Amino acid sequence: GSTGVPLDADAVEAVLGRLTKPFMLAGGISAVNSAAYRTVRSRPGFDGIDVDSAARGPGGAFDTQRVERIRSAWQPAAGAFPAALLAARLPVVMELKARSAHGEDLFRGRPVREIVDRYTRLGAPALSVVTGSWFGGTPALLDEVVAATELPVLVKDFFTKDRQLAAARAAGAAAVLLTATVLPRGVLPGLIESALAHGLTPFVEVTDERELATVVHGESCVVAVNNKDIRQKEQDAPDLGRSLRLLPDVLATGTRVPVSASGIETPQDARGLLAAGYRGLLIGTGLLRHPDLDGWFGELGEGAVATW
Repeated sequence: GSTGVPLDADAVEAVLGRLTKPFMLAGGISAVNSAAYRTVRSRPGFDGIDVDSAARGPGGAFDTQRVERIRSAWQPAAGAFPAALLAARLPVVMELKARSAHGEDLFRGRPVREIVDRYTRLGAPALSVVTGSWFGGTPALLDEVVAATELPVLVKDFFTKDRQLAAARAAGAAAVLLTATVLPRGVLPGLIESALAHGLTPFVEVTDERELATVVHGESCVVAVNNKDIRQKEQDAPDLGRSLRLLPDVLATGTRVPVSASGIETPQDARGLLAAGYRGLLIGTGLLRHPDLDGWFGELGEGAVATW
């Protein structure tokens, strides 16, 4: 530290392999070099950063705007995903998935980076990536998205083991999908705790009150209502009323970030869910299909209702 010159990230990684205690990074830390240390930041022992030069203005005093830029860039993944939604005016998690539930090609030849850039320009606070094979996903898709963005990324797959969570964190994910509908009742609490231990936000997806009863550490989770049925491979018609009916029970878990997911097609649907009290929406197929996303978000923004 105190040199103003950062170490090569690979050299830092080599040293960390011998550490047994929590650690911080210091020396040349700035808002622009957080991406170089993405793997270092994913280490369970990473406790934060020590900054000096990059946080000072021309006169030598600490500059609050510079400090905030650095804080935002280096924010631990476990807090980045919910914080991004809570800070967003239009908190829509924009999803990348290769195929729809009915097998439709949703990318239509578009490169992943092109879609990521498009979503970023639209103001996405966070992204979701479906790596599950039932939607045409692969682990490589997560790698592509993480390499193309600094936004917090949710990875959606069928997570059942701690080693899968560790791999998602190492790949740069900020949050992981935990689907209560397909997990045995006794498994979900342990997976939530494992995700938190790895510095990941558990994105717990539910469809009824019984599943909500198995959510632990709700204050640290994003709790999402799936408006479709994963047991039918989400080929059923969406039931947005489910989100409205379950919202009081979702909030009772202690989550700060209730989310409505799947089957949200129109700005009017989105506006109604936000006005009801949802702090986030997850939309995939509807956005990937839509021919005029500027118009879609323009219409949502014009009628957005501030409820918080």
